[in-house]
Amino acid sequence: MPTAAERSGDFTTVSCGATPPVDPVTGARITKIANPSPAGLLIAQMLPLPNLASAINGKNWVQSVGAKIDWRQENFRADYNLTNAHQVMFRYTQDHWDNPAPNLQGFWGDDPFPVIEGAWVQPSKQIVGKMTSSLGSTLVNDVAFAYSNNRINVAVGGTDPGLEDKLTAAIPPVFPENIKNKHIGQPTIWGGLGPYGDGQTLWGIAPWSNNHDIYTVRDDLSKIKGSHAFKVGAFFGWDGKNEDSGFAGQERPQWGGIQTGDTRTRWPMFSIQRRCLAWASHRRMCALNFVGAITKHMPAIHGEPVRI
Repeated sequence: MPTAAERSGDFTTVSCGATPPVDPVTGARITKIANPSPAGLLIAQMLPLPNLASAINGKNWVQSVGAKIDWRQENFRADYNLTNAHQVMFRYTQDHWDNPAPNLQGFWGDDPFPVIEGAWVQPSKQIVGKMTSSLGSTLVNDVAFAYSNNRINVAVGGTDPGLEDKLTAAIPPVFPENIKNKHIGQPTIWGGLGPYGDGQTLWGIAPWSNNHDIYTVRDDLSKIKGSHAFKVGAFFGWDGKNEDSGFAGQERPQWGGIQTGDTRTRWPMFSIQRRCLAWASHRRMCALNFVGAITKHMPAIHGEPVRI
């Protein structure tokens, strides 16, 4: 992980086995950045500070992150005889499932670092109402209504969740915010910052949401005739699902190329602080811009889908 000095633009001493930055034109060693990019300084904060006094094989950070899952369920049922021939039943079930940051969702959308991480909440509920009517000695009618839902809401969590708001403001997207599905999000750096963070991609799923609602109505009529049972009924169902198609960072600038063969990518931490995210006048390109960089070598933004 970058040291506090490196995060502030001081590369007098470099860590993580990184190559000391030099001027690509003169070859002179560069130790300090006079005016670091504000956006670059914020990106550096996406990585935690070292917590090992002495690096082990170039690694200066290790953490066993504790995580918990809180689960609770409430269930209620009531049965009532309206008359000798009519009975009603009502049932309500509600689940609470909460996995706050640091989370246990070891899938896509969250990097392994605890600074910004998704906090998962997945509540669900079901409501059922039913009336059974005996229409004589051989005829029974059941009519029922049911509703159920499931929600997955991923909020911004971590040791510094406010950093995502700062990144959103410092690194504006190409398209306006009013057509975005989510109005905050961090940039994505595929392949991470080279030796800083061990090449892990920096990305974040939050904020993200998924909801599913199901409504059903049914009416069943049963008839007993001798040794035979006959049943006829009608069923109507409606369900709707609304799910974000990708992680929140897909609506934000993304770039890669940090670990390519281009020699100027040997200094990723220096680069993001020296001239981070140099946009063209119409902000169609996002690039890690080095002193003397050639345009054709700039890793360009490669994805920012929006929902209209």
